[in-house]
Amino acid sequence: MGYVVFLVIATVLGGGIPGFLIGLGLIAFWMWTGSMGTSNQNNQSENHSNPHQNQYQSIRKLEACIDILCQFALKYEPHWTSEKVQFVKNSFIHLCETPEDQAYLRDRLKTENRPPLFQNIRTWANSRPPQNDLEVIYAKICILAVNTCHDFETIKRDCFSAGTSFGLSFHYCDDQLKQILLEREQHHQEYEQHHQGSDHSYDHASDRSSSHSEVERAAEILGISPNATRDEIQKAYRIKIKDFHPDRNVNVTDAVKQMLEQQAHLINSARDTLMKHIAS
Repeated sequence: MGYVVFLVIATVLGGGIPGFLIGLGLIAFWMWTGSMGTSNQNNQSENHSNPHQNQYQSIRKLEACIDILCQFALKYEPHWTSEKVQFVKNSFIHLCETPEDQAYLRDRLKTENRPPLFQNIRTWANSRPPQNDLEVIYAKICILAVNTCHDFETIKRDCFSAGTSFGLSFHYCDDQLKQILLEREQHHQEYEQHHQGSDHSYDHASDRSSSHSEVERAAEILGISPNATRDEIQKAYRIKIKDFHPDRNVNVTDAVKQMLEQQAHLINSARDTLMKHIAS
């Protein structure tokens, strides 16, 4: 109603048609500027109602990185364990500030439809993450590989391939993998010493259970059944140990040489354990 009154007044004061046209122009301008103000208020209201939207988008940008750790967690042992789930989840949970973030992370761990590993590695590397992030994810890849794969050559190949694809130097990848393997070996030795120190408190049933566990670990290292025959043990041993012979690893660094010696020691110990088990 106010616009009509204004239009009549403009027509009278403007002298007929010119005043009428000027009045229409002013009304149209006021209506347009009013709608722009409403639109801006709505946009501000929407942004205020979702203050964590950018953070939710940022966790989604790490999809390829999440997939990489999930794929390494299942690469050698194709099933989830509570330890694997917790390890991968803890790698990203600190970035989740909303329930939506956490739900997205849970769903990404559960999904079975992922791009190929090489594609995820390339996608994340091309996103140019900070150097520190590259090093952290490489270390986590090594931890997953070392704790789920018993073939050193496979561990070295897959870890170095991922690390160098991230743009990390071969020397850096070598040193980091060596450190993680040493820490795992130290942990294993401490575990063995702890149980050896408490042997006197075990009864005969516990001794048999411990011995059986050692046989299973030894068989797992050689990739054979705990009930394998002497010939099967020897055959598996020859296949495994040949990759660690000094003649096949001439031009390796001291760090890699040390890792080769450690792995060869594990293979020799595994063979001896299984042979003793058969003899008993």
